[in-house]
Amino acid sequence: MPRRQNSKKQLTRVELGIMQILWAEGPASVQVVRLRLRKPQAYTTVQTMLNILHRKGYASRTLVGRAYEYKALEARDAARGNAVRDLVNRMFSGSVEELIINMVQTKQIDGTVLIELGKRVANLTRSTEPLLSCSSINPSSAGGQESHGGQPWVPSENGQ
Repeated sequence: MPRRQNSKKQLTRVELGIMQILWAEGPASVQVVRLRLRKPQAYTTVQTMLNILHRKGYASRTLVGRAYEYKALEARDAARGNAVRDLVNRMFSGSVEELIINMVQTKQIDGTVLIELGKRVANLTRSTEPLLSCSSINPSSAGGQESHGGQPWVPSENGQ
């Protein structure tokens, strides 16, 4: 499989666990990360994983005394956004709508939740500081004729 250009490789479960520690703790040494892991790991294993995160561009490192301190370079929300975008692109051909339909079909989400999400998205788009950017989510295409706030849901021209 060819490598994708201009994108970071996705985090493995172990890497994500380490990044969550860096996001919560801030700069941390191998020993600090090792002590915070849920599943005990050898010092050299944690060191190797931190070095991989450094090479991937997810973490920076600074020599403090005789040991490196590692710091997350990518914000948690940015990493989440990249992971979701990657999932949508790989599994749903880039269609957020197909992701939502799949979630409804597999009973991971229902129409009531979609209506509530629609309200939250509407509130976010009305705020002066955009917190979320996503493709259109059409609850009525999920198999029901749900409405948003008593009005049929209609995406705007830009798809948001």
